[in-house]
Amino acid sequence: MKERGLQPDCTSYNSMIRPLCETKKLEEARIILSAMIGENLNPTMETYHAFLEETSFEGTLEVLNRMKKAGFGPNASTFLLILGKFFKLEQPENALKIWVELKQYEVVPDSSHYVVLVQGLATCGFLIKAREFYAEMRSKGFLDDPKLMKLLKEPTCGNSDRRKGHVGLVKRGTQLRHRKSNMMRWKKT
Repeated sequence: MKERGLQPDCTSYNSMIRPLCETKKLEEARIILSAMIGENLNPTMETYHAFLEETSFEGTLEVLNRMKKAGFGPNASTFLLILGKFFKLEQPENALKIWVELKQYEVVPDSSHYVVLVQGLATCGFLIKAREFYAEMRSKGFLDDPKLMKLLKEPTCGNSDRRKGHVGLVKRGTQLRHRKSNMMRWKKT
């Protein structure tokens, strides 16, 4: 671009960084980021969010620290993005750690943060923790969410809790169907 007399701006650099991050070429994206900073262009919120979508937990903490030093937050939308990422990756433990970070960065969670957190925890099998955060959400004055209430209902007999391995009771002498239609018969004693 420079050979043609064009001066790249933040948008130009972001248009290179985002696809590199999306294809998990983070080292190449960091090189472009360094070039951007070398041109005296400050990364934008979009730049940081591109990295946040693809980094590990430790990388996420590093990006959050860089954002704060650069004066770009992190803000409420940053934490929604991160929480969503960790639940999509089925890493509820990391999402809970990020919840603590959210408060350390002085971001006040709103109802959308609680909805993402409670829904993610419940979906990942952390029903007790999800109920605790739902109760906290309600105590802070946020309205009931029918979708969350349905998700947090007690599991019925026969349902299983994926994380804790709880399985409903089965009478001896009955047939069980497992995945792939295998049948197993309990012996009567």
